[in-house]
Amino acid sequence: MYAFVRIPDEYVDNGHDTATTLEQINNWRNEWQLVIEDKSTGIWPMQDIKRIHEKYSIPFEYATDFIDTMIKDTVKERYATHTELKCYMYGSAATVGRIITNMAGVHDVSVLERADDLAYAMQVTNILRDIGEDYALRGRIYVPLENLAKYGLDEAFIKRGVVTQAWKTFMKEHIAFNHTLYREADKGIVSLPVYMRRPVAISSKVYEGILNQIEKNNYDVFTMRARTSKLFKIGVIIKVLFTWQKK
Repeated sequence: MYAFVRIPDEYVDNGHDTATTLEQINNWRNEWQLVIEDKSTGIWPMQDIKRIHEKYSIPFEYATDFIDTMIKDTVKERYATHTELKCYMYGSAATVGRIITNMAGVHDVSVLERADDLAYAMQVTNILRDIGEDYALRGRIYVPLENLAKYGLDEAFIKRGVVTQAWKTFMKEHIAFNHTLYREADKGIVSLPVYMRRPVAISSKVYEGILNQIEKNNYDVFTMRARTSKLFKIGVIIKVLFTWQKK
């Protein structure tokens, strides 16, 4: 499953020619469509992914929506509103979270919605961390333009990449909102099978730690990349092992 989503994602992030990238992802989608229609055994790992979907009663549309979003990501470089961004995040992240949750044997809608929250939380963390890199290397701005405008910021500001008080205020409020997404996601972890709770909790806490590192970097996401240390990750693992041992 990791390979199935990672390969088209790599096409998007590392492709140097839009036409070639689109061809690669469209081929990936066509292969998947042929496999789910039983018209081809497909290239690796298509047949394995189909078996996973059938074994765990996972809607094929989740995987298809993911690939379609990768196709859009190739040509769409700006998001005007939060609604636009959320549609993108559903296709690029929430669909994967739903597949994993279904693989755990959980199909309850309320739990799937909490899985969405975790997917959105991690995606927003990525977006905030990579603002400078996404613009410099790929010409993309994932932060909704309406959000920037609220703080008197725009694309020209992102291009300059200078940390100002307005930028700090923008980042503080978005990081605070991001923390609320992680808290909502926590509510769904207890509904997962016992063997999955700790790994998901560890992944969530480690990823949330990136937000703290952004703050330590004085909200400079233009010249610095927020990373969590090995010591921090070990601390998270130990804390989760004890916190979740009786749940």
